[in-house]
Amino acid sequence: MTRLLRNDERGAVSAEFIIAVMPFLMLFFVASQYSTLAVARTLTQHAAFMGARAAMVVCADPKGAGNPRETIQKAVTLSYGPAGAFAKPVASVSNNCNKTSQDLVTVDVRSEFPCSVPLGGRLICGGPKLTLKASASMPNQGSVISTIYGGK
Repeated sequence: MTRLLRNDERGAVSAEFIIAVMPFLMLFFVASQYSTLAVARTLTQHAAFMGARAAMVVCADPKGAGNPRETIQKAVTLSYGPAGAFAKPVASVSNNCNKTSQDLVTVDVRSEFPCSVPLGGRLICGGPKLTLKASASMPNQGSVISTIYGGK
């Protein structure tokens, strides 16, 4: 009986296929998670740039824009586009829109990125979420405008 089972090769192709396909599936999942993570990093950096751009303009005329922090947060959120539905970016401004300052206005953006690809998320992110951070700086235009218009 054991001699008959030793020569029986039925099902060997299925077992070989499963063994051969597993590394390729793992590679596919890791690559897809890494590509979505690369897009999320680019979105976070772009959001920081757009927040700094908004801060540069809003800090120039804080009375005309309402609350500058809300306007900067809105610019950061809108720059994510549809991805903002799952990322929930949070912006913070370092310079507090000081009109007399010649410093740079720096906006820091932090967002929680969900790592949702099976197996790839665990290998790339190390958990269900990954915190992405980006920072961008631009010159404070409030000091230039106050100089041009005589401090008005």
